Amino acid sequence: MSAFACAICYGDPDSPMTNGLTWAILALALVVGCVLTGVVAFFVHANRAAASQAAPSTAPEEPRPLV
Repeated sequence: MSAFACAICYGDPDSPMTNGLTWAILALALVVGCVLTGVVAFFVHANRAAASQAAPSTAPEEPRPLV
């Protein structure tokens, strides 16, 4: 009984199937990286917006006399 393995399982580095799989893995890693970058950018933006709204923009005014 003989078993046949594909180029990826067998380990032929010059096979078009191996090159395609390598590019597919890199493309998926790029997509995941972009999504995670977007999530981090959103939380950084939300944190900065919340901090700028919580901080007083000017010094408190002193009350005027009622003369």
